[in-house]
Amino acid sequence: MTREERFDEARRALNANGYTCSGLRGLRFTATHESGYTIEVELRPRTRIRRDRMNMGLYMCFPIAGCHYLLPHDTLVEIVGDTTNWLNTCSWLECGDYNSENLNRAMRHRLEPFKLESPR
Repeated sequence: MTREERFDEARRALNANGYTCSGLRGLRFTATHESGYTIEVELRPRTRIRRDRMNMGLYMCFPIAGCHYLLPHDTLVEIVGDTTNWLNTCSWLECGDYNSENLNRAMRHRLEPFKLESPR
């Protein structure tokens, strides 16, 4: 699936949840909620955390089993720390980067509040 196709899927999910999305710039786009607040979103094909994304106020949007999730990157790092060993891997410790499509039950449960309502 191309980046543009992933963006279209994510945009439909965000629209169904009250967001209007601007054009994709690289991996990022801006989403404005109908209540007026605006967030900077990074679109990913899977769950990913990066040390250089910490403390930026950046949101992550990614699919899991056909549903999209939207949450602050730093919150995602907290959930990862509480539910996985990702923060103890060489990938995170040496490179400050970790991604996976395979999430354990505890992490899926913690991500549930961030699941976007499916478009109708």
